[in-house]
Amino acid sequence: MKTNKTKWLAPFVAATLLAACASGNNKQATDYESEQRKAALNALEIPPDLRDPNQGNLYALPDETGAGQGGSVLTKVDNARIERAGNQRWLVIDNKKAAEIWPVLRTFWQESGFTIHSEEAKIGVMETDWAENRAKLAHQGLRKLFDKVGLGSVYSTSERDKFLIRMERNKQGGVDVFFSHKGLKEVYDGKNKDRTVWQPRPNDPNLEAVFLARFMQYIGVDEQRAQQQIRQNQAAANQTGQQATRFARLEQNAVWVAGSAERNVNRIALALDRIGLTVREFIHERGTFIVQPAPNESDVLRQAESKTGWFDKWFGKNKKAPAATAPEAPKMLVALEALPDGQRIHLLDETGKPYQGQDKSALLQSLYRELH
Repeated sequence: MKTNKTKWLAPFVAATLLAACASGNNKQATDYESEQRKAALNALEIPPDLRDPNQGNLYALPDETGAGQGGSVLTKVDNARIERAGNQRWLVIDNKKAAEIWPVLRTFWQESGFTIHSEEAKIGVMETDWAENRAKLAHQGLRKLFDKVGLGSVYSTSERDKFLIRMERNKQGGVDVFFSHKGLKEVYDGKNKDRTVWQPRPNDPNLEAVFLARFMQYIGVDEQRAQQQIRQNQAAANQTGQQATRFARLEQNAVWVAGSAERNVNRIALALDRIGLTVREFIHERGTFIVQPAPNESDVLRQAESKTGWFDKWFGKNKKAPAATAPEAPKMLVALEALPDGQRIHLLDETGKPYQGQDKSALLQSLYRELH
């Protein structure tokens, strides 16, 4: 929703704007609110913050969720580290089982302001719903006043973020945790600027790093140590940046990547997540990923957001936002061909034949950009 839709309210609040413009802004770099929560707030007949003693706390958790469910609490983790290859980072946690980390991951994202859209613990894949970073909104003037009276949800940014979380067991007896960011941006469609559409925007590796560092702290790693690892990884990436073209090459019907298969499996899996091919399983014996194309994210978000004005939602028929549904896409295979100097990545259809979809070239180019 564009912020200019609130202009009609100006006559009613003009007398109190001076009080709303008081100085002081302690907002952090991220302050997420999911679309599901926003829709729930807008659907209420009474502004929620006027009757909610928590005053709009974005991080309140349902009683049945959390790391402490069933009386089990994760023991403080000291042996966690961030590893990096190119612009990819992931968290390595030693001597912890996947069953210990999974509920903590779930609670972490909920407390960070996200709604869990789906999760499959057996394969280690979790996905958040779309959320907006409200820290990007200027906290002053009319918007500041609306926050005070519980109408903060009227204002909205033109960007949405979501994360795909993947966890894998490693050979050292611990787990590797990957955060893949996806973004959308709302833009005007057409010259008349009478409607908007959602378009994908580039993933943000820095935002992935922010949440990896926060999760390290969440499980007990010292904040200074977590930030130090991020800086060290960045420095190492800067030193090897000039040699990046030696690590991947785009071929006619494949992508070649240098290095050992053991290390590249994680890199390739994260790259597939980023380009919209969600990893469902990796068959080690065959060196093959089973992936599934993600639905058209902009269509899903458009369905999830109600286009009815917020005034009508509160005082009108109180319509609910339509459910975000999309047909399940067919699975694909991504096969790794072993070579003396690396691996060659091939896209295959469900039957194991070369993939012939119209997006084949675009997928290979995107995969190369993530790995080079």
